[in-house]
Amino acid sequence: VPDLLCQVCWIRVTIVDSALQYGEVSHVCIATVPFYHYLSLTYEKHLDMDVDAKVMEKMFFYWKYGKDYPSATFEQCDAAYNEYKDFYAKYHQDNPGATTNCYEEYLKTKQVTPSKRKFENEISTQAHKRQFERPYSDPTQMRRYFMDKLDEIVRTWDPREQYAPMTAIVQSSGVGKSRIIREVAQERYVFYCCLRPSLSTGFPPRSAIADELLSDGARNCKFYVAYLLACMQVFVDIMQPQLISPAAWFDWHVFGTPINENSSSSHDYWIRVRTYLHEHTVRLTNVEQFPMELLVMARKLARVLKASKDPEARIVFVFDEARNINTPRRNGDVHNHFYWLRYALRMLPSHNSGANGEDTFTAAVFLDTSSRVGDFVPPALQDPSARIAQNNLDVFSPFYLVSTFDSLADRAPVNSLATATKEDRLISLGRPLWKTIYDSATAPQADTIALAVYKIMCTNEVLTADKLTLEQTLAILSPRIALDVNPSLRINTALIADHMRVCIHITPERESVLSAVPSEPILAEASAQLMHRQGYLESILSFLAVSLRYGIVDAGYRGELVAQLLVLLAIDHVSTRRGSMPYSRVVTVSAFLSELLGVNCANLDTIMDTVAKDRLMRGEIFLTHFVRPTYKKPNRATLYEFAIRGAGILSKRYSEAVDLIIPVVLPPDTAESSLTVHPNKTITIPLERISFILVQVKNRKKQKIGEQSRSHLAPQKLGLIDSSTTIPYGALWMELGILQNTAQEMLSGCGVHHPVERTQLGLKIIGLNTNVYPCIADDSYNRGIAKLLVKILQSWPEPAQLASGDAYATEAVKSILRLQYLQD
Repeated sequence: VPDLLCQVCWIRVTIVDSALQYGEVSHVCIATVPFYHYLSLTYEKHLDMDVDAKVMEKMFFYWKYGKDYPSATFEQCDAAYNEYKDFYAKYHQDNPGATTNCYEEYLKTKQVTPSKRKFENEISTQAHKRQFERPYSDPTQMRRYFMDKLDEIVRTWDPREQYAPMTAIVQSSGVGKSRIIREVAQERYVFYCCLRPSLSTGFPPRSAIADELLSDGARNCKFYVAYLLACMQVFVDIMQPQLISPAAWFDWHVFGTPINENSSSSHDYWIRVRTYLHEHTVRLTNVEQFPMELLVMARKLARVLKASKDPEARIVFVFDEARNINTPRRNGDVHNHFYWLRYALRMLPSHNSGANGEDTFTAAVFLDTSSRVGDFVPPALQDPSARIAQNNLDVFSPFYLVSTFDSLADRAPVNSLATATKEDRLISLGRPLWKTIYDSATAPQADTIALAVYKIMCTNEVLTADKLTLEQTLAILSPRIALDVNPSLRINTALIADHMRVCIHITPERESVLSAVPSEPILAEASAQLMHRQGYLESILSFLAVSLRYGIVDAGYRGELVAQLLVLLAIDHVSTRRGSMPYSRVVTVSAFLSELLGVNCANLDTIMDTVAKDRLMRGEIFLTHFVRPTYKKPNRATLYEFAIRGAGILSKRYSEAVDLIIPVVLPPDTAESSLTVHPNKTITIPLERISFILVQVKNRKKQKIGEQSRSHLAPQKLGLIDSSTTIPYGALWMELGILQNTAQEMLSGCGVHHPVERTQLGLKIIGLNTNVYPCIADDSYNRGIAKLLVKILQSWPEPAQLASGDAYATEAVKSILRLQYLQD
């Protein structure tokens, strides 16, 4: 192969497909493949040679680097090869006679290890296979809800009202979007096509027809109409001799599961589809005949299925990993592949188009691991088809409420925080991806955490702090602290598609997307590990200040944001930092307060009863993240549920009494009952041992804490305990906005609610610096954290400040908003 091949990024080649491995006649197809894939067909067997006997030849380097970095462009491969040659020469100059694999050593300089490069393909693929094999858990009846939605689409589809009978499943990674389709296929005939990249080893596997559907020749409506016709025609051919169930049909043409002893392989399905596809492409000439061709074929299909369990002939075309069909237009192209495919779907007949009972119900579904809402159901004014705006056509809303969270959760009783923090239990909480990874991996905890880190960052590369993006920093923070991202910004959809935030609501016009982050201990652990990488916390806090200032993140509760960070950083610093989940550990109240404030617990007797103080200080905290509930007064049963997930409470907005609640499990007391029966009939931590630390945050510049403020932190007023209950608890008043004073003051008792028994440990903390909070002092990993937290407190989208550095712009804003700046 001439070296010239290494100078071409994409080449057009004729390849013989792999039908021979099925014992069938091979066929020839035209495919566009990455150049390194072409090289692999010829040179893979030579890679057992000692690649460092001399500097690696360019084409071998391109092939290996292309496999390690499938998304690398030609220019990136070329630049990497030049770097590799320089590295090789210097390495052997410094290490004469060395036999080290220089290619692997070179990759280490890019801070990417081979195991991490291969992780997503190898481990994640195994997990997805296992997810398809395990029994489906559906406690919320989501499958039925989604199938009803599909039925609604096919029954109401009218080309005069909607653009096409199609929808999209839009949600973040790991919730089981592809598995939903498998469940739909138990009752509906699904025509499944996976469009994942050619070198991907993901699951379900890439469909053999994908090359044709993504080729340059497919950029027209006729091609995709021909594809729809071909799929239905093959279905009719196979079903006429013998009806098979929807589940058997799906498993055969997707996974190759035999229908019977005489059935052919799934490869035969795509050979037939390809053959009919080419025939229809040649035969179809007039776009006006396309709808009638589809109607005639749909009637044939309806007649075949008339005797089946689904006489309404409901069929679903599914396009998985569909981002590859929605690629940007190339030079000279008016529209991309998705535009033409959707146009073809518009020509599908509506359900009442048949005659003599030959109705058909047809719909299409697009899904993808990293799809954005606007990819497949864009707002009307941004839609690439002018017909939607001009004819006032609607599109069917996407499906996003994939309620699989905690579907694989470990339901065993939790009678201590030690039990709650068991790694296999924590990994079972949240989206089903974590449990399937854990059950499939060779190193379960390490591999699961590594995937969680990858999913948050959306890259396998270990980036230096200065390379972090805004999206990545918000993604790192989101699993730990409650961030409200502006629902109208594109960054919100990017965080859902690529960084694990979850879509909660999409407005009918699809112009605003509300997102949130559920309680997922595995993501909180991965986030904590990322936060404590070299220099990461500095970059994260700097980006957070920018996000608050420019309205990307809601800036109305900056004090609560800083308080959450202070508490979590103190908890993190107490952790041993050993094991695969070092930050998901139990700490004592004494250790927490000592790390947060440097408080000497032995000197607190003067403000609190000695016995109560001792019991509280021995209390246990398991805290990795905060969650904002929708209710104002959580009870102690609620605190138990938060405690066993490592979650603290960020109070509902506009709650006057308290801002944060940190659950605490007290050591046993002789006066309490030995066990508690929880409403779910399991033996749990006795509610008498559930205590708390209440935190009230103020971001004002003048101190104003009196007895009235103290009484607000009385647990009776919050509904946590009744007037007859006496337990030791903590109360912290954080005056963060007062930057001049740094004094700490111990408050006696709880005022009006505990006039006799001193069971409250009250601390008033004034200021925000390293003297007040030792947990934010400079260390070898991060510097200037205190100043950055102050900057976050002061970040607000104030119009004139947004133009800082530009004197004219600042004055212009003040001139426009004259009354707002009248006394400035």
